[in-house]
Amino acid sequence: MPIRTSGTSFSISHAAWYQAEDTFFIFYSVSAEQGISPESQVEISYVTDSREVPWTNVRTLKNVHTHVDVTCGRFNLCGSVSPFEKERPRNVRMRLRYHRDGETAFELAPDYHAILTGDPFKTRSFLVYGVFNEENRLVQWRGRHQFPALRNHEAQELGLRREFRMGEESYGNYQDASLRANNPYLYGSRPGCPFDFSLYGDPALPKSDARSQWSQNTLPFEAAPFSHVCAKSWVKDGRGEYEQSAFARKNPEVTPAFEKLHTPISESTPLKFLLALCKSEPSKDHLELQKQRLSLDGNIDICLDTTFPEGLSAKLASEFRKRIDLERVNQKDMILTIGFHHAEENGSSEKHRDLAKALEDSIGPELEKSSPRAIGAFVFDSIAYGPVPDSLKRSVLWCPSVRVPRQQRNGEPPTESENSCPVVPDFGVSFGSLDLGTLPIFPTRQSYLSFLEKKSKDHAGKMKKLSFYAPLRTPISENVQSSEFGVSTFYNSEVLSTSAAQSFSYCAQEGDSSQFVFRPGVGRVPLPLSSFPSFHKNAPQDKYEMGLTWDFPYLARVEYEAFLAAGISAFSGTLPFGIGMDAREVYGTEQWFRGDHKIGKKLLQCVRFCNHPAFDSAGVYDVRRPWNEAYLSACYRPLLPTGSPLAAGFPYDP
Repeated sequence: MPIRTSGTSFSISHAAWYQAEDTFFIFYSVSAEQGISPESQVEISYVTDSREVPWTNVRTLKNVHTHVDVTCGRFNLCGSVSPFEKERPRNVRMRLRYHRDGETAFELAPDYHAILTGDPFKTRSFLVYGVFNEENRLVQWRGRHQFPALRNHEAQELGLRREFRMGEESYGNYQDASLRANNPYLYGSRPGCPFDFSLYGDPALPKSDARSQWSQNTLPFEAAPFSHVCAKSWVKDGRGEYEQSAFARKNPEVTPAFEKLHTPISESTPLKFLLALCKSEPSKDHLELQKQRLSLDGNIDICLDTTFPEGLSAKLASEFRKRIDLERVNQKDMILTIGFHHAEENGSSEKHRDLAKALEDSIGPELEKSSPRAIGAFVFDSIAYGPVPDSLKRSVLWCPSVRVPRQQRNGEPPTESENSCPVVPDFGVSFGSLDLGTLPIFPTRQSYLSFLEKKSKDHAGKMKKLSFYAPLRTPISENVQSSEFGVSTFYNSEVLSTSAAQSFSYCAQEGDSSQFVFRPGVGRVPLPLSSFPSFHKNAPQDKYEMGLTWDFPYLARVEYEAFLAAGISAFSGTLPFGIGMDAREVYGTEQWFRGDHKIGKKLLQCVRFCNHPAFDSAGVYDVRRPWNEAYLSACYRPLLPTGSPLAAGFPYDP
């Protein structure tokens, strides 16, 4: 049965003639469903101005370069050759002859390019460049195949090997910015190395056909501030050896921009007050509950039904300030914890206004003080009060509250538990599922009395501990309001110093960084850390203040025992300010229990050589994208070349 050409195709059929090298390169990869055998061969034919080359087996051509045998599968034939050719080939044809003694063949015109003499980085089939190891002390010199229709690694895989050697290495600074767009590897960018470069090391690298060679010369320490290494390279071609300058650029020197912010968090001392009626008792049961929840000793500190010459508001403010001043000598932050037991049913009564005014007058001046200071107040009221005056929103937690979660669960109205100072448990279950149908931790008087009509006091649960935490403030700390309840704090002149020549990279994959902020000067608006690299690039400053954003001015924590399903269940949780959240949300309180807040690799700073190319995480040298452009908002996790002066390697260089 005769051999047919059906199912035959060339996936690669490239030919390229380089005038400056007197070399004709031929690459091929052909497959056939039938007919490929040891007797099959690839043939080439062409003409020049002075002669005709008839169909010739490419394996019989005399090569300028080394070509190793490659295997490409049972039904495939592939490889490469590089015959000497001084004249430009024309009418180039390629074919697969199924049997060297037969006539059946599959013929085509290959992709053919003639590259005439010109700039070496454009018109040479092989260029040389250098890269540095992690310490920027040792250069790896690399050779790169450069063909118009074939990738670097494809030429290597098809068997082509190139010999090159290096010598006369020197270091210095080379202004290459204007060259990089046209000549990204800087190969042959100038005739010889710059005259002001300093020679170092001996001996030169020997001739090798490996794709990369480590220099045998380590850069001296005095070369640390210099950006480039230049060397002479000699590359074999059809004319002998071609000499040209080659350059290596140091890797960008990158470090964490700001390792951590140190912010001690301390537990605040509760200054306990019971404000109640002395001449009447609206509800003994609810009063006892208020005492239990706040760990009050039972003595009434101020009688709400007593007439004071200066007025109730002034009396309360005076007592609050007195206790704060007496406690300040103990060197701890303080919080007013107030049981507010009265007869009013209106959530905006005169007594509410008196207490709110007293808190404003006594707490307000404390907020900007350095520690020890009063961080705010916590009020457990007889009824749901609201709205809390704007002046108190960021310093006073008032329970129960008439504020409701902004997001209602599945379109249903909020439960009473969610509407009465909800607690967000640590373990991530819905608060509604935790005590829906049971008593809220901080119930109104009416809610509690209704509860007692159905269940006993033993079912009301028990507060084991109520704690309050706040960051310590130093004399030079500054708070800047960042949201309705949150604040951005700048501590202890924690400043990042920099210059316009330095660049930064923000890595979103390095964990949540929403708590970190910066500002380019006193009085400026705090900005999120994620915007730092682009801000510095567009409007560089010599220093930035680094700070932290707190969603609440202080953290209120409860440890509580609830009666659930005929049993006792203990849990801990957080009381969020404003209650403007879905009660199912697990609130991130870790920030409040860390003294050190690590920025680390979230924000990287390049201090030198920032406009140089960089390696990516796959080990590819991204030669056209300098670090200060490629990594503004990308994670810099380079896979750098490693090795010793005795090691050679095949770099991943697609």
